[in-house]
Amino acid sequence: MTGPYGRLNHFGHPDRDVRAYYVRWFKRFADIIAELGGRSMGTQFAIFTYRDFDDPHRREALINIALDCWEEVAVHARAAGLDFLFWEPMSIGREFGETIERSMALQRRIDGEALALPLWMMGDIDHGDITSDNPDDYDPYAWARALPPVSPIIHIKQSLMDKGGHRPFTSEHNRYGRIQPEPLLAALAGGGAEDNEICLELGFKEREPDDRRVIEHIAESVAFWAPHIETGINDLVG
Repeated sequence: MTGPYGRLNHFGHPDRDVRAYYVRWFKRFADIIAELGGRSMGTQFAIFTYRDFDDPHRREALINIALDCWEEVAVHARAAGLDFLFWEPMSIGREFGETIERSMALQRRIDGEALALPLWMMGDIDHGDITSDNPDDYDPYAWARALPPVSPIIHIKQSLMDKGGHRPFTSEHNRYGRIQPEPLLAALAGGGAEDNEICLELGFKEREPDDRRVIEHIAESVAFWAPHIETGINDLVG
């Protein structure tokens, strides 16, 4: 999974010393994940400033620099015992992967680099540029069909057209939400899904009554999916 630790410029920072700091940081992160028995870790591909992103020459140079950073981390992560790394497509251009086409183009470019470890997507069906002329780019089911061959891990959450949050799969949100098990699993299967890991990426505001109900809402979300996919819930029953 990714998180706030990676929602930074890191490998796309204009300052080389800052980039070097984050290369060291992610190397240590790879060590920790390996020590915990994990197989992979990752973050956003890179995040650029608008000044760098809007300058075609600077953008291209920084993409190459970011790829070099990923290679350095990949070499270290392979030595630590990880199997692959991942990057998360986002919803705006300067964070990369904002449309299905651009996500796939960046993935092809990454694959062409032949890094020390595979660097796969960790796609999120609720991401995508809502200003795109192609409605597939903000359609969670279109993303679900596109992601399986290149995204071993896939984020899901209950989705509304406002793209307003990481909503849990509770009865309240499911009443209006776009994500339902049968059509989502059909879309994933249509995209070639076989052994993809489906991860709940849920978020909760630090406001009442939501804050007090976090555990309840996580449990309800897992129970919602348990009849349809292997959730691991039986492993938690003592």
